[in-house]
Amino acid sequence: KKDWDSVQRSTERLKDQSRRHEEQMRRAGSAFHGVSSGASENLTSFKDRAVAAATSASARVSATVEQNDVLKRAHKMAQAGAASSQVTFASTRRILGSGIDRASAAVSYLGDE
Repeated sequence: KKDWDSVQRSTERLKDQSRRHEEQMRRAGSAFHGVSSGASENLTSFKDRAVAAATSASARVSATVEQNDVLKRAHKMAQAGAASSQVTFASTRRILGSGIDRASAAVSYLGDE
């Protein structure tokens, strides 16, 4: 009888610990999800601001280049270098996007458990 009572108390303790750990994991998953979504919003906002600034700068450069033949030739050379930079930027954006997608999937997985 005493052994059975001891086993039942141990079982209850394990169940309580399991419930506490599950709750802690849920809270951690929720916190991580909040951070992940906040980071995603910040990156999107940064990207939008960067695109707007680049567009504005490009328009100013184009207007100036049209007024000067030497600048036209320099601009053509710069465009060739910019093409390789765009490839690097696209690759970096793809890698970061993949990382965010994986983090989001991990948070979803933890939330479903």
